[in-house]
Amino acid sequence: RNALVALANAAPLDAPGVRPAVERALADVDPLVRAHAVWAARRMGLDPLPVYREPPVSPASTPELADDYPLVLTTGAKIKGFFHSEGRQIESLRRLNPDPLVEINTATAGDLGIGDGDAVWIETPEGRVTMRARLTDGIAPRVVSAQHAWWFPEDGPPEYGWKRSSVNLLFGDTEYDPETGSEPLRSTLCKVYAK
Repeated sequence: RNALVALANAAPLDAPGVRPAVERALADVDPLVRAHAVWAARRMGLDPLPVYREPPVSPASTPELADDYPLVLTTGAKIKGFFHSEGRQIESLRRLNPDPLVEINTATAGDLGIGDGDAVWIETPEGRVTMRARLTDGIAPRVVSAQHAWWFPEDGPPEYGWKRSSVNLLFGDTEYDPETGSEPLRSTLCKVYAK
């Protein structure tokens, strides 16, 4: 327990009440369970503690792409009124958020000739989709954030226009996380330009 509390104390847990909550959680975990988790991770050749890995497609891991795709795309931001892909067919919810949006830093958008509400292409080495630009100073200049899980009930079956704005189309077969096998569908390099 003392070693785990020391680890928690070294972590950036500055928010009010977080450190005591971590200490209570650690105190409630049976020492045998903790020991088994460490043993199992090591037996599988894994580090029992979290480690940072640079995303497989980023300015640092793929600098050769950064000239053509200078922006970092992040995806999966929650959309008020929708639950993942649910609710696009509900008119009152669509009035709140009628189109898929990509947030772009105001200065970056100005450099790209993009105005608030403009239709834009988001392109990666794997593909491109279209969204509307939402300009904000609340995002870093080299980062854009695209909404996920869009489909268009008005386009009709069988596809309902999902290929128009599905951010999943911007990701290809890349490295999988060695511990979980999950795909990195949250970050890649991109470029954004007016449609």
